[in-house]
Amino acid sequence: MGIEDAPAGWTRATPLEMTPHCHAPSCIREELWNADTGELVCGVEAEYGHTRYGPTSGVFNEKDYTAIPPCLWGKQPGLRPPRTFGPETRIRAVKIFNNTYRHLGQMAQWTGLAVYN
Repeated sequence: MGIEDAPAGWTRATPLEMTPHCHAPSCIREELWNADTGELVCGVEAEYGHTRYGPTSGVFNEKDYTAIPPCLWGKQPGLRPPRTFGPETRIRAVKIFNNTYRHLGQMAQWTGLAVYN
């Protein structure tokens, strides 16, 4: 969600889904913080294929397969209530990764869907 993506004249944005961009096998965790309040807005742990989910020959559970779950907000049961941010809200992205696995171009990049109001 970037200011450049917002419609002209927008004043606030309400994210409904946010997902970090993370590369295997170095990805561990990514966090999105409201830098003004110190609140963790979204925290995502990478989930790697493992025998606890069944055989590692299974689809989407292959050895070193990485799933990155999104953060979701909504008014439906089980979802966190939506939050709204203004253009003045400072957001901080944190990426935690294992640099044992060389990967050039690590970034704490997020994508998502938001309602602009």
